[in-house]
Amino acid sequence: MSVNVFTANGCIGSPQETDEAIPLWTPIDSIPYNEMWEDDIHWLPSMLAKQYFEGRFFLDNDTLLSFALEAYNKDKSI
Repeated sequence: MSVNVFTANGCIGSPQETDEAIPLWTPIDSIPYNEMWEDDIHWLPSMLAKQYFEGRFFLDNDTLLSFALEAYNKDKSI
């Protein structure tokens, strides 16, 4: 699976529940990583820090087997 991550500064409408997730608002210091996919704890902090990043995450069903993550500035310098 290939995934692109993006952020937005605003939205119109309300979050909608899906088969995969029930959306909720939570303080950044209380993100429930233990209730999320195992890879989220590795890339989400980079996104919240407004860093660009590239990663490869290898999962077997819901189990994270291995990963590589690189965070960098927009010009790809660390």
